[in-house]
Amino acid sequence: MRCCDLDGAGRFADRAELYARARPSYPDAAVSFVLGDASRVIDAGAGTAISTRLLAAHGARVTGFDPSVEMVLAARNPRLVLARAEALPFRDACADLVTSFNAFHWFQPEPFFEDAHRVLVPRGRLALVWNDWDRSDAFTREFVRLMRSKAAGYPPEDREAECAPLYATKRFGNVEYRAFPNEHRLDLEHLRMRLQSMTYIPREGAEWDELSRDLTRLFDRYADAGGFVTHHYKTTVFVAVRV
Repeated sequence: MRCCDLDGAGRFADRAELYARARPSYPDAAVSFVLGDASRVIDAGAGTAISTRLLAAHGARVTGFDPSVEMVLAARNPRLVLARAEALPFRDACADLVTSFNAFHWFQPEPFFEDAHRVLVPRGRLALVWNDWDRSDAFTREFVRLMRSKAAGYPPEDREAECAPLYATKRFGNVEYRAFPNEHRLDLEHLRMRLQSMTYIPREGAEWDELSRDLTRLFDRYADAGGFVTHHYKTTVFVAVRV
């Protein structure tokens, strides 16, 4: 089952604070590439406004949207309001850029493309961004293996398949792909929160207790002298132009 066939807003209702505190950011180079010369930006599926804040810090006039009341409240950011990506509450041709950071897999692709096309100016751009695990790093690889051992229903990680609708749609073209290295340092408390911010992971009970013990052992093996481990990511970016 694809994420877009599930209730993305409801699934994060009890994870919003964990998401706000423990999810990674995005590298400046990736944000600069996404932004280009755009000034008016709509950030769809913005979660707890991690990407919305970054776009604003780079000088954009940005408004973020998310369908989850809990995520919007956890963001504590006036730039973030409640709305679905498939029904953006904006007039036609009002934005230079529409973005989605780590969220497009929760959208219904073609309705989202249709509305993004509507709100963008001619030759406006659409950017889909993810933080993907870099399994060339031993700790990251073992963390993902441990996570997947307890993540019931976790879908296959296939970014090519996730982005196939972007290449297939007639509303956008000239897709450009870039990848940027990204790192996220965590102490043990935040590593636990990072794991529990995923909706496929149990938050309590015997299964979580076992997972937490295994996670602590993994942390102890890889923690540096300061008491931190580092997740390694490849921030993948797909930018397309409105047709």
